[in-house]
Amino acid sequence: MLLPGGAPLPSLGARGFSVLSLNVLIPNSVDGWWIYKMYPPGTADAVTSWPARQALLRTTLRAADADVVTLQETSADSFASDFDFMREAGYECALLAKGRMRPATFWKARRFARCLPDGALAAPEAEAEAGLPTALAGAHSKDRSLITCLRLLDDDGAVLAGRPPVYIINVHLTAGPEAARRLRQVHEALETV
Repeated sequence: MLLPGGAPLPSLGARGFSVLSLNVLIPNSVDGWWIYKMYPPGTADAVTSWPARQALLRTTLRAADADVVTLQETSADSFASDFDFMREAGYECALLAKGRMRPATFWKARRFARCLPDGALAAPEAEAEAGLPTALAGAHSKDRSLITCLRLLDDDGAVLAGRPPVYIINVHLTAGPEAARRLRQVHEALETV
């Protein structure tokens, strides 16, 4: 299905859910330096700055209205402020617990509840001192991979009976000449599920 830019993803209701994945390209608001190489020479700094890119992400992600959003290359140092617009839009989140460029998985709180790997619902988690979500209950991390276990909810907020858990694998694959490691990252994530 081809959708015009800025169009929301189709609503699938209880039949399914939509997923959107983006690499947000560090730097975010406080980390990084190499974003300049993603733009042609002469591009205005105002366009390549985090505030401009954050506004574009806010507009794009809110317009898509995806049930699940996976992001790669987020920064723990500024995650809460960089993506506060997602919480304002009703998403909950898991963030990879370590590393500089972290995957983050968001899901609509009205559509999903986080669950433990056995499918049981997870108890609400306390956030870290900086207000960062943690990748503990219902999430697993290994080598730049974040695996989040979710249960689809009905319109009343109850877990849909007879539906298995959904496992979202969000991987920031290693760059460069490391094909074996990239393949291992994918295999380890699938084996974990």
